[in-house]
Amino acid sequence: MNVPTGFLNHVLYFIIFFPIFLFLFFLGCIKGAVFSPFVFLVIAFGDTGIVIGLWPLHLIWSNYCIIKSKRFGPYMKCLLILLVPIPIALWTVVGVVGSAVMGAMYGFIWPVMETFKAISKEGSICRKMIRCFDDGTWSCVLGACTVVRDFSDFSFHSYFSVMDELLESKGEEPIELKVTQIPGCLLAAILGIVVDVHVITIIVLLKAPLMLLKGWHRLIQDLIGREGPFLETVCVPFAALWILLWPIMVLLAIAAGIISSLGFGCFAAAVAYQENSTKRGLLYVIASASIFDEYTNDLLYLQEGSCLPRPRYRKGATSSSSLIPVKGLHERFEAAYVGEQLAMTTTDKATSLKAALIWDSFFKTFEDIGKELLRMGAIGVPDLDAWADSKSKIINNGIPAYAFLECFLRSIKQGSYGLILRDNVEITRLNRPEGTNF
Repeated sequence: MNVPTGFLNHVLYFIIFFPIFLFLFFLGCIKGAVFSPFVFLVIAFGDTGIVIGLWPLHLIWSNYCIIKSKRFGPYMKCLLILLVPIPIALWTVVGVVGSAVMGAMYGFIWPVMETFKAISKEGSICRKMIRCFDDGTWSCVLGACTVVRDFSDFSFHSYFSVMDELLESKGEEPIELKVTQIPGCLLAAILGIVVDVHVITIIVLLKAPLMLLKGWHRLIQDLIGREGPFLETVCVPFAALWILLWPIMVLLAIAAGIISSLGFGCFAAAVAYQENSTKRGLLYVIASASIFDEYTNDLLYLQEGSCLPRPRYRKGATSSSSLIPVKGLHERFEAAYVGEQLAMTTTDKATSLKAALIWDSFFKTFEDIGKELLRMGAIGVPDLDAWADSKSKIINNGIPAYAFLECFLRSIKQGSYGLILRDNVEITRLNRPEGTNF
């Protein structure tokens, strides 16, 4: 049995490379362990000091800008002043925790990366060895100082630029809070959460088995027909995991549907506020279940619409479905290929077109269209001169785009399920060349 020479080379490279990889990795870890405490102290304490030090300034200046701004009305200003401490407090917590995590990760990962980069730089072997020990040491500490400086610029200058835009807003109608509508919004939100959480949960649990079976059916169909994630042979083992892990995806979809019911319920308050009517917010509570049911029907390619009531909750809107019915589009797409095999047979592969034939036809089309456009005066000698100097996109992009557009229009007019080239060669699913390009 003859062992391929390339295989022996790969084995030899692996034997030589693996000890070098381990040496560089452990060297980077040692440098990270030595310098990460310094980097952690610089980033964690530096960013934390900036966040805590600017907290009073952010709070006072934000309230001042809200009071002086003409974008908000009196009631809205009072509400914003009461709510301003919440995002600033959250920003403080996120800044402190994020700076600690950033300092720990930056101090350990950066030396390891610099160690591997040093071996790939130009220079002698001795110089590379010196760089392996030197890179990622004090440069990591200096990089931590740069991180703190950039964070301070962001926290100071960027904040004031945003606040300046708030102060400079003029000539706009002020945003006012509808105080009288707040009780109705709260009522609509509470009822929306109570109703939608239960109804949407029931819908999700009823349609979960359908999602499981339809997902398995589609994945197995793609596996037989070598389509979708099973198109390439190398992807088959990974794509087959979808079949095994599909129940987990269904469980995640159930959890997402139940969590989304809270959003559907709370949106009733937004509808009541926007429409200035508590009644319309309550109507949305009834219609939201129908909206969710219709969306899941379209997602699972079930019967369009919903059997649940859907009253009109917007002024000027109809009670009919506002969702795009994807099921009808899916059925029309599938109807175009009725009677076709799921996989190409040996005879089909023998009669499939060659990629070279298709590209030759396209290049000939580009040439013919270029001559026609030149004859009609659509392009001239200056365009050709610019194309010769690689400075014109009219020739490089315009002519191919025109050719493809002509091909699409020709195929649509003749009712083809594929593409019809200029020489009347038709490319379909059965005779197309194998590969991802076609």
